[in-house]
Amino acid sequence: MSNNYTKKDLVDFLSDSAGLSKKATEVLVNNLFEKIVDLVKDGKSVLRVPGFFTFSVKERGARNGINPSTKQKIRIAASKYLAVKISSALKNQINGKSGKGVAKKKKK
Repeated sequence: MSNNYTKKDLVDFLSDSAGLSKKATEVLVNNLFEKIVDLVKDGKSVLRVPGFFTFSVKERGARNGINPSTKQKIRIAASKYLAVKISSALKNQINGKSGKGVAKKKKK
């Protein structure tokens, strides 16, 4: 298996671990992804999954750029993009640290 984990790999894993058919699992995974897209597309700018990540819609302002092919200056329009921030608990697990989250320092 490559380092890339695909939607098919996710469906296979969930199907095997939950004892569901691959078709039913694929429908569930597709519905989950569609719901995430619908939530952020319809103005719900934040989707939190506690302990894992937060999806949020961010705005990138209009800016000047350079066309790499022609070296001409161009104006890049403002746009929105989807940002993903992982939770501190997941970040700690990835980095091999124990505990659920980042301990806060006590104020003196």
